[in-house]
Amino acid sequence: MVPANRVGARAPARALAGLGHRRFAALAGPPELLVARDRLAGFRAGPADAGVDLPDAHVVHGGFTRDGGHEAAARLLAARTGATCVFAANDVMAMGAMAALREHGVRLPEDVSPAGFDDIPTLRDLAPGLSTVRLPLEDMGERAARLVLDEVVGEPRTVRVAGEVVLRASTSPPGGTGLR
Repeated sequence: MVPANRVGARAPARALAGLGHRRFAALAGPPELLVARDRLAGFRAGPADAGVDLPDAHVVHGGFTRDGGHEAAARLLAARTGATCVFAANDVMAMGAMAALREHGVRLPEDVSPAGFDDIPTLRDLAPGLSTVRLPLEDMGERAARLVLDEVVGEPRTVRVAGEVVLRASTSPPGGTGLR
């Protein structure tokens, strides 16, 4: 059972482009992790679908932690990209990024619209609510158990599970200053 990370990360980029965003940035996870590379590749494809580029200078790598997201967002702020939306490779990074952005006077979502990936339960306590990609974790667990049982008598196989974009209060059409 494997999340369809590329397809899943492409979806919020398309949704943000649909809101009118044209200046994208990404807080990618550690480049040595396949999940981080896949999510970054997927997120890059979303703006490209709308005819918009995600320049390398708008991509900052960091740890898949709250502090990793905080540090990556601080580096992104220092780069003064003008981005109006920021995708974090997971929700924990996004939470740290949101804290760093607020510490620097960035209004969410008025200046920058952050989004994440995973839809972890902790998001229920976050304000503004984080837009994210929801993975059907419970369903994935049940299906994984069935696959293990099936493998006893059959061939091993991989099943990709799609995520669903959930737009919440952290994203809105662009209208503020972006990351300046």
